[in-house]
Amino acid sequence: MLTDVNEAPSLSAMTCSVPENSIVDTIVGNPIVGTDLDANQLLTYSLSTTGVPFAVDRQTGLIRVTGPTDFEARSSYALTVIVTDGGGLSGS
Repeated sequence: MLTDVNEAPSLSAMTCSVPENSIVDTIVGNPIVGTDLDANQLLTYSLSTTGVPFAVDRQTGLIRVTGPTDFEARSSYALTVIVTDGGGLSGS
């Protein structure tokens, strides 16, 4: 008899852009979509990157602007999104 083992979810790398001086709640790109080999897994999302003017919606994977985005102050950000499955395993 085989026992099902929980595999960690994963994400594909993506690049997005947003105009400088975007207002708070501006959506950045398309929603993050994680994948999991296990059936019927509820996936949640979080950022491991701190000190950035962005946040990810835990359920939808949408990234939104949460603060000033001034190109002259900082021209780019690298965000690391963590996807977690119902069994507590994570991937990024």
